[in-house]
Amino acid sequence: MSYELRPLSLAEILDAGFRLLQVEWKTLIGLATIMQIPLVLIGLAAPWLFDPLAQPLEAGGEMTPDLLLEMVLGLAGLGVVYLFLYPFIAAAVTASVGNFYLGRRFEIDDAARAGRQSALRLIAAYLLWMVAYLGVLLVVIGLSAVAFSAGGAAIGGLIEEAGAAGIAIAVFLVMILGSVALFWILFATIVSSLLPAITVLESHGIFATVQRAFALGGTAKARLIGIVTTTGMIVAVPVFGAQMLIGTIPVVGLLVWAVFQAIAFAFTTAVTVVLYFDLRCRAENYDLELLAEQVEAGPGFGHG
Repeated sequence: MSYELRPLSLAEILDAGFRLLQVEWKTLIGLATIMQIPLVLIGLAAPWLFDPLAQPLEAGGEMTPDLLLEMVLGLAGLGVVYLFLYPFIAAAVTASVGNFYLGRRFEIDDAARAGRQSALRLIAAYLLWMVAYLGVLLVVIGLSAVAFSAGGAAIGGLIEEAGAAGIAIAVFLVMILGSVALFWILFATIVSSLLPAITVLESHGIFATVQRAFALGGTAKARLIGIVTTTGMIVAVPVFGAQMLIGTIPVVGLLVWAVFQAIAFAFTTAVTVVLYFDLRCRAENYDLELLAEQVEAGPGFGHG
C-alpha cells in the first residue's frame, strides 16, 4: 500500500497511523506484543514472586529479608529486560513503519536486524537525552530558587504596596511564566519521541542524534506537542478501559490488557514515524528530495 509523502494535517497523520496499523498489523502488533511478554509472565508469577503484594501483610507484620530480596530481584530482572527489550522492539517497529510508509518491502527478519543494529545506539541516545534534560531542569530550578531568594522579599513588598492591582498583576505574570515554562518542559519531554525514528532512519552519532531531535522538533514545537499528546490520549482511553473492565480477571484480563498495550504501542509508533516524515517535509522538503532520488534511480526504486 502506498502513502503520500507530503506535509500532512493532524487528521491525516492520525489516519496514516491507523492505515499503517490496519494493513501491516501482523508485523507491527506482532513485534509490539513481544515487549509485553515479560509483563505477562511477571503478572502470572506475581503470587509466587511477590507474596506481600499478592497477600498484604497483616497488621504488625514485617517485611522479611527473603521477601524483600524476591521483590528486588524480580523488579530488577524486569528492569534489565526492558532496558534492552524496549529499545530493540522500538527500533524494529520504527524501521518497519518507516519502510512501509515509503512503500518499501520489509520483512520480519529485516525488522529484527534493524532492532539489533539500533538498540544500543537508541539506549545511549535516551540516556544522553535524560542527562541533558535533567541537567537543564536542575539548572533552571536552581537559578529560579536563587532569583526568588534574592528578590522575593523586594517583589513581595512591591506587590503589597500596589494592593489588589499588584496581586492581580503578579498572578497574571505567574500564569504567563508558568505557561511558558510548562510549554518548554513539554517540548523537552516529548522531543524524546523522535529519538527512535532519527536513530533508526538516519545515520548520526549519539550526540548528533539527540541534537537532531531537538532541532527537528524545534521546527514545529506546538505541532509536535499537539500531535503526540493527542495520540497519547487516543490510546489511553481503550488501554485504561480494558484494564478497568477486565484487568481483575485472572490470566485472561492480563492477556487482553497486554494485547491492548501492544496495539497502543504499535499505533503510537506509527503516528510518530509519520510525524517525523511530516516534520522533515516541512523543514527540509524531504518529499521533493526523495522524489528526485526516485526519478534518478528509475521506476524500481523503493520497491525492491
